[in-house]
Amino acid sequence: MLEIADGGTVAGEASVGASRVEGGWMTVAPTRLGHRVFIGNSAVVPAGITLGDDWRVGVLTLAPTRAEQAIKCGATWLGSPSRLLPTTVQRRIHRGANL
Repeated sequence: MLEIADGGTVAGEASVGASRVEGGWMTVAPTRLGHRVFIGNSAVVPAGITLGDDWRVGVLTLAPTRAEQAIKCGATWLGSPSRLLPTTVQRRIHRGANL
């Protein structure tokens, strides 16, 4: 019921795709983590969602459950309720270039 693509990492004590018990019923659903997804310590990823590639879910963070948020690639989430952190841009510095 859990699929982790290449490069995926789940840190200690994280809950990923755990079953849910409510009203005497137990619900399980397939959970998928895309390529190079990182799930931080004690983070929670509910069952039944698919996270896109290059995701980062911070320490003690509840991953968003709305499909339109979860499928987005390269997202970084932090907190509970979770907040989308702005994307950082990496600049390459070439030798001899004036910046």
